[in-house]
Amino acid sequence: MADRNPNRDLTIVFHDSEGDGYVAECLEIQGCLAQGETEAEAMVNIQDAISNCLSVMFEDILNGVMADRNLADVTFTNVSKQATLRVLAPQFAMEESLA
Repeated sequence: MADRNPNRDLTIVFHDSEGDGYVAECLEIQGCLAQGETEAEAMVNIQDAISNCLSVMFEDILNGVMADRNLADVTFTNVSKQATLRVLAPQFAMEESLA
């Protein structure tokens, strides 16, 4: 039986911005970045950025638009920390039909 759990872990890396705070980057969502003065603030901000990115991706899927996302050419510099963030899928109320 296939895994029906919609929750997923996303990898977050933190880049030290050489005195200008931290940049948090979600590796699974190309271009999903946020910044903060501390790693904790960057983590809060990346969660909001992930929510916004996923909303746009969901709209693209509904509209039949799929962007080509390839992480093969990504290079990382000044990574100071890595974390995992669990994304919980929204709960949808469903009615079961007995036909």
